Amino acid sequence: MVKNSKRRNKQPNQTAEVLQSAQTKKPWYRKRWVWAVIAVFVIIGILNPPEKDEDAQAPQPETTTQAATTTPEPTPTPEPVKTRTPKPTKTKAPEPTPTTVPVADAEALWLSMHGISSPIDFLSQEGYANDLTNPLYAIQPGWGGSTDGYLEIKVQEPLTDDSTKRLGINVLNFIGPEFPDVSGIIFTDSNGIDHNFYRSQAPLANG
Repeated sequence: MVKNSKRRNKQPNQTAEVLQSAQTKKPWYRKRWVWAVIAVFVIIGILNPPEKDEDAQAPQPETTTQAATTTPEPTPTPEPVKTRTPKPTKTKAPEPTPTTVPVADAEALWLSMHGISSPIDFLSQEGYANDLTNPLYAIQPGWGGSTDGYLEIKVQEPLTDDSTKRLGINVLNFIGPEFPDVSGIIFTDSNGIDHNFYRSQAPLANG
């Protein structure tokens, strides 16, 4: 009986020890080895950081399309219309009516007034100096004429200013009064040189 009572007395003591040991046992987060493990993992994480996904973290361009705003074009200012000032119309002065000299009639009158049928007849006429100073004999038959009132007479001898004057006075003194439209004579000598004689140089041309 005494042994049993001792065993009973021991059981409460054991229970108290268990409770006491349970109360004095440290929680896991207060244990040193736990923090040591955590520190190891932290150091490993610092030394080997995880690679960042550049593609994932790169900012994506905004895909929102903004409505295109069109700036209205300025209305072009119309250029002023250039009005041309009409140029004054030039009125041409009426040209004088060309005077046609009846050359054949003038030549026939000159020959008849000298009483010959051809200039070569002067060689047999008395009172005429038939030399180079007054080469009436050298005048070619078939006078020409122009619309500006000039007779055109060819001479088969070379002419000088003095011989041209003698021929011109002889011709216009005889035919001038009958042909007032004759302005002068162009003598062409045997060298092809033209010599001009004007009506005003003949004293009897106007009668």
